[in-house]
Amino acid sequence: MPDQQDPYQYSQYPQYPPPQQPYAAASAPRAMAFNTVASQGVPGTAIKALVYVNNQLVAQSQPFTSGADPVQGSRYSTWHGAGSEVRKSKRDAEVHALDWTYDVVANMQGKQNVKNFQVDLVVTSGTCNECKERQQRFVNDIARILPSAKSSRTGQWRIKLQAIYDNNRDYPASAGRPNAQGIPTSSYGYQDGRTERRVSAAALDAGTPYDSSQYFSRSHVPGGSAGYVDPRSLTRDPIPGEPRTDRYSPNQSRTPTPPKPYSPPKGRRGSSPGR
Repeated sequence: MPDQQDPYQYSQYPQYPPPQQPYAAASAPRAMAFNTVASQGVPGTAIKALVYVNNQLVAQSQPFTSGADPVQGSRYSTWHGAGSEVRKSKRDAEVHALDWTYDVVANMQGKQNVKNFQVDLVVTSGTCNECKERQQRFVNDIARILPSAKSSRTGQWRIKLQAIYDNNRDYPASAGRPNAQGIPTSSYGYQDGRTERRVSAAALDAGTPYDSSQYFSRSHVPGGSAGYVDPRSLTRDPIPGEPRTDRYSPNQSRTPTPPKPYSPPKGRRGSSPGR
């Protein structure tokens, strides 16, 4: 998302978009969060958490940036048996966002009434392998706090963490954190069948160029995989095809129809360099 004044001035977020609104209720706050993290101007990572309970936005964090020490008693900086790469990444921005979100849920009133829960982590770049593990641990933790979010009919969890990150020059993952020999020890972003390229309907509606409105998305669910990407086998392959609009996602929309392929308006594609 471009670094510009945020055009989304909402005093509250509706549970579902009004009929004339061409995108889901989550699209506008997500686009706003992208603008917020992009404007931090830090050399590392910036991230913002958006918390949805029963399809309503109930909390959003301040922007967190990498480099700060974790809070006392942090659940996600490191843990017993964690490897050296986890310890090296304990000051990552995702640590602060996950600790903050866990506290929101742990102190939430009426937990027994939560039927679905989602957190959008909007971040300036793809998550490293170690923070992918943190995010998977987080949704597993939340499942223990919110047992009511498990469907009694299907047995499936209605709990999701959505990692949403900038369109990294059309590549969903890249290698990084080299060791003394210059060999990458981690990968940033995802590269599996659950990784999607999306385009923000709200950003387009506000006049943001098509290419600058794109982002990647990958979900974590209880009991799922962390999405680890071996930096030695990483390939620089873009996700084929046009991105799908976020019109019906991600906040558990009533609409059962999956997101449809988005056709960019004539003359809009290519109007701004891709991220």
